[in-house]
Amino acid sequence: MPYLSEVKKRAILGAWSITTDNTKFLDHDALIQIDAETSDTVSAVTRDFVSVSYGKELPRTDNENWTTCEKIVQEFKPQYALPGIYNDCVMVDLSSAYWQIIRRVGYTVRYNPSKGLGVSTPIENFPWHGNKLARAMLLVTAMESGIWWWDGVDRTYFEKTFNPLYQPMLVALTYDVLHGVASDMADLIVYWNIDGGIIRREHLPIWEEVAASWGLPWKIKAGGYAMVKSVGNYWIGNLKTRTRGNRNIAHTNLKPRNPWLRERFLAFSELSDPY
Repeated sequence: MPYLSEVKKRAILGAWSITTDNTKFLDHDALIQIDAETSDTVSAVTRDFVSVSYGKELPRTDNENWTTCEKIVQEFKPQYALPGIYNDCVMVDLSSAYWQIIRRVGYTVRYNPSKGLGVSTPIENFPWHGNKLARAMLLVTAMESGIWWWDGVDRTYFEKTFNPLYQPMLVALTYDVLHGVASDMADLIVYWNIDGGIIRREHLPIWEEVAASWGLPWKIKAGGYAMVKSVGNYWIGNLKTRTRGNRNIAHTNLKPRNPWLRERFLAFSELSDPY
């Protein structure tokens, strides 16, 4: 975190980045205009939408599956890195993956990871579906909340707070769908991080079939020569991450889920209208 004196424009402190899992500064301009005279942070308006749409406190009706889903969330999102240099590759990306999943199953989805998916009303009236940060905040709103504290001496620490909109079933389902997609490509990918990765161009037809089997749209972000060092450290075509050291670190945490999930999720995907 930079010294406050190094921040040269008005900023909101303490915004959380779902991409980096780090605290960051949020530009004052990154607000949502509600009407001619009112604006608020993306996180605030997203929480208000969920609260108004589903109630101020979500019911906890299934303790066993609730606990199972909490464990899945702790296992983290799918990541894979096979260090090496590869010719003629493409980086494929699931388009707005969190949003594509959440809008189809609804915020109050009921998820039994071993055998069942009970979808509530799909989200069809989210006013800020064109705002990338707002779409991602729907998932953040469902996670455990907390506050970062500075002890005034030499360390920061995280303290959990009560989140009335906490919904681990939604987060676990999102993670499981992404794990399922990545696992279907496990023998062909050389890199994967959450909702996209690097494959050889010759394997694009297989990727198309996998994405279609889950009913998820995708795009190509880059192509050409690729070099993979570790998760978060790669180079493909003109796309290069910030250097995070030169060590080659192989990594995988891909966890294939029960085969019924693909078919069940696809069925709900076909019933929902994209917007």
